[in-house]
Amino acid sequence: MATQSVGRTGSARMAAAAPDSLPPFYFVVTFWGERYRNWFVRYALASLLAPNNIPAIDNLDACKFLISTTKEDWNALQKEPLFKKLKKIISVHHLSNEAPEEAEHKYARMSRGHKSLLEKCFKDRACAIYLACDTLFPDGSVQAAQELVRQGKKVVLCTAIRFNLDGIDQELRERGLFVDGQPLILSRREASYIGLRNFH
Repeated sequence: MATQSVGRTGSARMAAAAPDSLPPFYFVVTFWGERYRNWFVRYALASLLAPNNIPAIDNLDACKFLISTTKEDWNALQKEPLFKKLKKIISVHHLSNEAPEEAEHKYARMSRGHKSLLEKCFKDRACAIYLACDTLFPDGSVQAAQELVRQGKKVVLCTAIRFNLDGIDQELRERGLFVDGQPLILSRREASYIGLRNFH
């Protein structure tokens, strides 16, 4: 389930079965500003740290988390407990995406960020997993993506249904799923139920 999107996975080499022959997984995101930085930590990052998501990757030592953002946002992330947890289990890298000197539409700036992220993935022949700041990954989503890679799938496209973020936030809070500094563990069944009740 996601409030904007769930994820896309792709790679140039994906026919492996053994952990040491899997392509590296690169998680990629671009954002700037306090609002989206907070969404990233609260939703995407918290849910990716669930036991059967990033921690369950077999070749974790080869994987990276790439963040295209401003220096200000990057520095602010260093203070977040969940970000500190992320850095302990996967290599995290900053790609600069500062505001241009001349006026630029936000989508053009976002495209610049995505371009730099995906060029890095292509160069390293990595399996790119795209996420938006308000993506929620049910526990087991990344593990399932890894199994699809083992089966030789080259691209996985997930439907990006829009949801009511306020409603989802309220339900997650009422269910006690938000715990400061801890992963957000949401089952696929729970995600489906909450999503069906909170269409945009």
